[in-house]
Amino acid sequence: MKRILVASDLSERSDHAIRRAVRLAEAHGASVTVAYVVDSALPAYIAAHVQKQATITLQTKLNDCVPDPKLKTDIQVPVGDVVTEVGEVAEQVMADLLILGVHRRRLFFDKIKETTMERLIRHSRQPVLAVVNPAEAPYAHLLAAVDLSPACARAVRLAKALLPQARIGLFHAHDVSFHKEAERDYATWLAVAGLDDDLPPPMFVEARPVDAVDQIMKDNDHDLLVMGAHTRSNVGRFLLGGFSSDMIRNPPSDILVAK
Repeated sequence: MKRILVASDLSERSDHAIRRAVRLAEAHGASVTVAYVVDSALPAYIAAHVQKQATITLQTKLNDCVPDPKLKTDIQVPVGDVVTEVGEVAEQVMADLLILGVHRRRLFFDKIKETTMERLIRHSRQPVLAVVNPAEAPYAHLLAAVDLSPACARAVRLAKALLPQARIGLFHAHDVSFHKEAERDYATWLAVAGLDDDLPPPMFVEARPVDAVDQIMKDNDHDLLVMGAHTRSNVGRFLLGGFSSDMIRNPPSDILVAK
């Protein structure tokens, strides 16, 4: 993990994302780029003013949360479509991870329209960390959703590399009872995916995945949910599955999404 990109909207939610990026960058010796995209629909003279003010604002935010002067930081404020421009900045800086602040919920519009955050996660070629909570401490206890897919294997592998000191728990949810079959399939998946043998045995929960997360989160101290963006096959690697979309729209904690 050498280059981290934060997509900011200048809100307090994005401030949490910047602080989390700085924590991870310090742990991995990585650089941090913070990007804010100015709406291309603005008149040119207004867009130029917003660019200038946004750059000043982002620099102030970085100064407030970067204790180490040796940490490499960069600010980019392009004009255009937010999804397109964030993708281009990510490619330009060769980002290994995209970090976002979780969007402000809109109870009506979120039901009928894809959020900007969902669009960013869906189009990103990098794994994405969606930040809900203040970055007051390193992640300590991860919860990984496992549906025995390649995407979930990538998610577990990413989490262990990004946060090697954190505890990790796995769960596999199923609507009907087939515990023995699930255990057998999990053992096969573990071997095929080439994951480490030191992973803890998963919790097998007879419930919908969304309900399983709710149940587990209530009873434990997990501070990060880890999942694949699209779970069933590599064909949908840049799509969001139903479970992923549900978690992104109603995050129970910070979320790490592998692609």
